[in-house]
Amino acid sequence: MIYAGRLSPGGIWTFSQPSTTFAVLRVPEDYGRPVADLSGTFYVDQCSRIIMDGSSSLDHGYRGYFQWYLNRTAPQQSEPHHRVIEQMLEDMQANDANPQSLRLAPGILNSGVTYFFALQVTSLWDPQLKNTMVKGLVVSELPVPPLSIMGASDQEV
Repeated sequence: MIYAGRLSPGGIWTFSQPSTTFAVLRVPEDYGRPVADLSGTFYVDQCSRIIMDGSSSLDHGYRGYFQWYLNRTAPQQSEPHHRVIEQMLEDMQANDANPQSLRLAPGILNSGVTYFFALQVTSLWDPQLKNTMVKGLVVSELPVPPLSIMGASDQEV
């Protein structure tokens, strides 16, 4: 059972800190399978800040678990470089219990390399239900002007 705080005017139970007013929620009969969805900038230069967003993922049960990891690189990079990136991802996830977005500082990724980052979304209702999406992030050897596209993540330019 999961406990919720109060019913909002829109009819949705909102979660809160422990209090004396709780309502017992039952697991929905059809909670669906989680669907990971990644958006962000996937063509950057070495001086760009990296931001990937997984908040548009679906059917994870509001408090589903988000896990980020480096899947691979092309061409293959050194083991110490992989460990540095993996350690940064672990630190990010340790500081934010459930990060729906990935943020990396400039100057960490090597130019001329494609990094394949993965987002695994796990259902709150059934931890066996998981979905993973892998997206390639190309780090150009040349400067890339900033470009922002607002809207759904499935757009192509």
